[in-house]
Amino acid sequence: MTSEPTDNDSGSTGFETKAIHAGLGYSENTGSVIPPAYLSSTFAHGNPEGFDYTRSGNPNFKNLEATLSSLENAEYATVFASGVSAITAVVSTLKSGDTVVAEENIYGCTYRLFAQVFEKFGVEVTYVDLTEPENFAVIESTRPALVWIESPTNPLLKIVDISAIAEKAHGVGATVVVDNTFASSYFQKPLALGADLSLTSTTKYSNGHSDSLGGVVVTDSLEWQDKMVFAQKAMGLHPAPFDTWLIARGVKTMAVRMERHQENALAIAQFLESHGKVKWVRYPLLESHPQFELAKRQMTGGSGIVTANF
Repeated sequence: MTSEPTDNDSGSTGFETKAIHAGLGYSENTGSVIPPAYLSSTFAHGNPEGFDYTRSGNPNFKNLEATLSSLENAEYATVFASGVSAITAVVSTLKSGDTVVAEENIYGCTYRLFAQVFEKFGVEVTYVDLTEPENFAVIESTRPALVWIESPTNPLLKIVDISAIAEKAHGVGATVVVDNTFASSYFQKPLALGADLSLTSTTKYSNGHSDSLGGVVVTDSLEWQDKMVFAQKAMGLHPAPFDTWLIARGVKTMAVRMERHQENALAIAQFLESHGKVKWVRYPLLESHPQFELAKRQMTGGSGIVTANF
């Protein structure tokens, strides 16, 4: 028997403490403070609120979801098999004829999903440079179902004003999705900036050890949480229990890793910027970054990616 995971605490509890303790119960049978990997595909019936089949839920999913929602001070989280699975879950809520307004510089696999999968089903995608405020008018004119943001973007590290876009999008009833993978929940909280959904590939910084795949969608909306749980179950987008166990292990060291990532990335960016054979460098904490001031307002650090043109 295992105690219930601890509740989220968005008040005084720090990120490091949440990363270690949020979502963890303990075994009342053994006293173990770390849950095992529940590799069962099926579970014995008896408790109608319990688990029955891993595609419909697993204790490792529940533990990690509690941890990841806590790290973003959010109500809900749903874990998926990969970042692309998380993207698929969100876009699967659309219907033929719906429109997405997306930042033009987005992750290649996201673009591939839009262009080669969802556009075949009648989902229309309009790409614009969302770092330019004059382009926000496209949101008002197209009245999209979703506004898709990355900030920083992959790979050019453009910084998009999440709060300003959320205000425009909500004015026409659009849902705002932020792919937070490059920033991570340690350096940026999209929901606090006005986004409806914060999406992350947990394969990257959350896990930190290059030994598992995963994704997550975090939200404060019960309606969207229900949609994500349905997609996870109905489309088979759930992760493997052992992968979620590995990511839960990795999250515990996320804070110290992200600080070192940032320290090293800034040093590399400054070196490259001073090198005569480098045409330009992009890093959110470089004063030469076109959205440097916005990055300082929106993020608490520059994260670990540097982009350069040689």
